[in-house]
Amino acid sequence: PEVGRQAFEALVCFGRAGLPWLHRLMKKNYKADLRERVIDVIGKIADGKSVDPLLELLNDESEIVRLAAIDAVCHCYDSLPLKRLILVRKDDCSMEVRTRAELALKSFAQQEYLG
Repeated sequence: PEVGRQAFEALVCFGRAGLPWLHRLMKKNYKADLRERVIDVIGKIADGKSVDPLLELLNDESEIVRLAAIDAVCHCYDSLPLKRLILVRKDDCSMEVRTRAELALKSFAQQEYLG
């Protein structure tokens, strides 16, 4: 766990310069739990350039990856994900993914209201 925590912190320190590499990793055919961790790091970096690559993952076969993408895109807020998240909330085969998309949309609405 300690090595994992240090590795995670190192990835976050790469920051925006490491995003192209992280974007490639999250799309590769790695195990879902590894991709989920990479997506989490991308969300913590919170750069608008990550929105499109994260939105692509909303079609991923893995429920874990789709959930992580929803969480990460909330940190990289841009108006582009709203339409896509509305479709996911309506059409995704997983109730948990639909619920998470609903929460993300509510979060966006609250940010707009408070902003």
